[in-house]
Amino acid sequence: MEGIMNDNFKVDFFGISPPRCATTWMYKNLKKHPEICMSSKGETCYFGKWKYEKGLDFYAGFFDYCEPNQIKGDSTPTYFSQEGVAERIKRHNPEAKFYVCLRHPIERTWSHYLHQRSQGLRAALFDFDEAMEEMWDYYIKPSKYYTCLKEYLDRFPRENILILTFDDLKDDPLDFLQSIFEFLEVSPEFEPEGFDKKVNPFKKREIKHGRLLRWGWKVENFLRVRQDKSLVGPLYKFLKKGGAGAWRKVREDFLKGSAKQKEGKKPALDEDKIQELKEIFNPEIEKVEQLIDKDLSSWKNYE
Repeated sequence: MEGIMNDNFKVDFFGISPPRCATTWMYKNLKKHPEICMSSKGETCYFGKWKYEKGLDFYAGFFDYCEPNQIKGDSTPTYFSQEGVAERIKRHNPEAKFYVCLRHPIERTWSHYLHQRSQGLRAALFDFDEAMEEMWDYYIKPSKYYTCLKEYLDRFPRENILILTFDDLKDDPLDFLQSIFEFLEVSPEFEPEGFDKKVNPFKKREIKHGRLLRWGWKVENFLRVRQDKSLVGPLYKFLKKGGAGAWRKVREDFLKGSAKQKEGKKPALDEDKIQELKEIFNPEIEKVEQLIDKDLSSWKNYE
């Protein structure tokens, strides 16, 4: 049963940029603004399916250090593409504001996959073709920008959604940040210390024993996606507390321990795969161009 919302506590704005779109950088710099109180933990994931049932008191705990005169913000990348999130946020605060940064969709997808591999996480178990098939909602869906934005546009006023691009950030990081400050109606002149520092740079890893770990993940995922079924649900919940939960921890620890980290350039994406992704993303790009009235033709190619 989903959590029950009440009027005692509200978050004022949300960062819903998909992964690998400067989400950590924005969170850290917004947190430095004296008029803003970001959640004590980045990526609360509260409005997702799994944590929402914990209730509003649980969520409010991420903001218990905020001052009364500060506006409260939650930056969680999975909010962008996860089903049901926009509706839950609307029930929580129908006047909420949203900022989102969008990046070249192929670049974002590839960067997301490589970053997960570099961290020894789930993507380390698959090559890119397998990841597209096994984890479509995780890697491809967040780059279908218009489809994901429409969930919010259908529920909130257009003026409550600030849409920026990664190119804007690269051109002028301070102006990019200050446009968010202005949108949130806090002092736009504020300059966060160290705003020009890059976070989460790419690092290369090599993974051992991937076949065994891949098999374990598939079993876990099979149970997770079917947990609403009458027989699978109780089994999944039991294993999550015991076997599956223990397996997940062993798997993640083993991945991180067996992943040998190396310095290196990002590997190139196969040309056939680029063409396949263009067919998926280019219709979305055209709709975003109309939405924000900006030329995004450079996103329709990939070099």
